[in-house]
Amino acid sequence: MTAPLDTERGTGAPVAEPWAQRAPAADFDLYRVAMAGLAAIGCVLTFVLIRFTVDDAFIAWRYGQNLVHGVWNWNVTAQNRVEAYSDPAYAALSALPAAVGLPAEPFYKLLSLAFVAGYLAVVRSLPVPPVQRLLLVACVLANPIFFVHLFSGLETAVFALLIAWLFGLLYTRGRIGFSGYLIAAALGFTRPEGILYSLVAVVWCYHLTRRRADAVAGIALASGLAVYWAMRAMYFSSFFPNSYHVKSGSWLADPAVLSKAGADGGRLLVVLAVGIAFAETARRLYLGRLDGAEVSSAPVSPWRDVTPAVLAAVSALVFVLLYHQSALSMDFGNRFRWQVLFPVPLVLLSRPLSAAKSDPGAPGSAHAVNSAPSARWSGLAVAICALTAFIAVTPDQVGAGLAVLAALTAGVCAAVVWISGKSSPVVVAAVGLVIAVSTVSVNQVMDWASYRYHLRAAHQAIGKAIASDPTLSGVIAATDVGVFSNQLRPDQQVLDLSGIADPFYSRQLPAAQTDRLVALVVGATDPYQGSPWWGDTSTGPVLRQADAGHFRLAGSVMYGPGYWMRVYIKPGVGEQAAAALPAIAQAASAWDSVPSGRLLAQHLFDLPFLRG
Repeated sequence: MTAPLDTERGTGAPVAEPWAQRAPAADFDLYRVAMAGLAAIGCVLTFVLIRFTVDDAFIAWRYGQNLVHGVWNWNVTAQNRVEAYSDPAYAALSALPAAVGLPAEPFYKLLSLAFVAGYLAVVRSLPVPPVQRLLLVACVLANPIFFVHLFSGLETAVFALLIAWLFGLLYTRGRIGFSGYLIAAALGFTRPEGILYSLVAVVWCYHLTRRRADAVAGIALASGLAVYWAMRAMYFSSFFPNSYHVKSGSWLADPAVLSKAGADGGRLLVVLAVGIAFAETARRLYLGRLDGAEVSSAPVSPWRDVTPAVLAAVSALVFVLLYHQSALSMDFGNRFRWQVLFPVPLVLLSRPLSAAKSDPGAPGSAHAVNSAPSARWSGLAVAICALTAFIAVTPDQVGAGLAVLAALTAGVCAAVVWISGKSSPVVVAAVGLVIAVSTVSVNQVMDWASYRYHLRAAHQAIGKAIASDPTLSGVIAATDVGVFSNQLRPDQQVLDLSGIADPFYSRQLPAAQTDRLVALVVGATDPYQGSPWWGDTSTGPVLRQADAGHFRLAGSVMYGPGYWMRVYIKPGVGEQAAAALPAIAQAASAWDSVPSGRLLAQHLFDLPFLRG
């Protein structure tokens, strides 16, 4: 999102633009007060939400932990390889703290704070008016959902910021440069769909510059990502990660799901086309009433101005054709729609929305950094995002009414921008888009802030009890394997019954696995009676083996209302672990009996990631 400074011909000195000059003293004081207020809000949200870590984050971190033992796999074995993460860069980074014997959780908290500092530094360098800079800062520091995703341990917030940075470079500079290609590479290694964003960005960059160097760099990047994808496919014997197969149902191979995805995409295009037709008709009528008076947007905009619309189209494509068709069970904080739609308003605000004076004789002045973007292209980007955000809202979503209202407000602003040719409503539209994808309640924030305490009292405590028992050496099957699996010893192999880390997903479970089964940790709606929850195709054989082997129910630990973790142990082993379970169950029940807000107040200075 960084924009270069134009220079005067022959001098190399920066050109002082009106919007880049220091504001009058009174306005500057107000600006500093507003920034200080946002900083204070950001500090409070950081203190409250830094204690949040989602269970799935530990799945990726297990790979770094095992790499210390010389194996890049879910279990410390070269057999039965499985790719259980969707964030290869984050998984690889977890090897750093593991190599020096440090826990991964606090390492990622510090890394997240570094990303926030980097974002603020980039925003500070942007040559935009104070109001836009304040909004860019507020989108992050005054946004609880941003901090939820930032500290979750997953790649969500970083993925969104990398998208905004990459397309922000294209929008402000008209090119991405060396740093942009590094960002594009990082984006491709952050999530699988990040490869699509990277390739679109480099192709768009070549379209803008027509430089041979950009063509060569783009081909090199695409080749590198293709080689990486082929190598990981050969290593894991699967073209897609396990998370894709589990959550999406492999929709590319399902004609029914593929047909529904195409129909959803077609409806989106029809609604968008109808909206544009009405807006264009209104624009022509509006221009006729002006009797030939000029509007603020140029009749023909530079291709650089189309960048936000390109980004919005790619994000709509990813959401409607992939996310909207998938079983996204870990979609906390509207995670998936947030990570692809949140970057668009950031990009829209990264250039001044009003024209600044420039030297008409300067080379490339028609595409100068300080030129106002085309209102119509900005309106199209807002319209695409608003429509996508609107269809993404579900009736059971907390704050669904506010999210719909914000999306509709952004859509109305898009129409106003298109019709009038003025870019100023883009500011309101950007705020509306951020609200539409970031709406949460105070209760949700409290639940996320206290989530890690419950995780520590239940899953983590059970894992520590099983790890401390030397007789439990073999296969341990579990339905929630995140933080639980990270407590276990290398000789204790974990079979994920939820499917993500199961190398036998949709395949027959070998007898060698069930024969070595020593413990079973499964979720259930009742602590002692009824069947436990069924996960993927490995659950049936595991339950049958446990029943045939007369596994005993050693204990049941409450994790939340209507959710217990039952622990079954093979006869003749696990006495030490079984003896520890009653105390664990009692402690977990005590944690669950306290409302989230009161629990947070009672443990305000107990940061669970520091205690491990």
